[in-house]
Amino acid sequence: MISIFEIKTIARKNGVPESTVERDYAQNWLLFGLSKTSLKMALKGGTGIRKVYIENYRFSDDLDFTLLKGYSKETILNKLAKSVKIAKMTT
Repeated sequence: MISIFEIKTIARKNGVPESTVERDYAQNWLLFGLSKTSLKMALKGGTGIRKVYIENYRFSDDLDFTLLKGYSKETILNKLAKSVKIAKMTT
């Protein structure tokens, strides 16, 4: 788990509110959890650029995905719940 000191340091270094750093940290763990599921999807948008290509790119508020395969709503919700559970157990 990230400490409040680390959150404050990262926020100050990047010139963003502490809540932005907390959200980014939570997004990292959710992405980790999603990577452990069988969902086939592509991360895109600002978060995708920041996480994959340009580390100092702007922080983004959301996660944007394109599903690469058709899934039922129930399957997606179950996989998301599993992702959150994995993230909680790991942090």
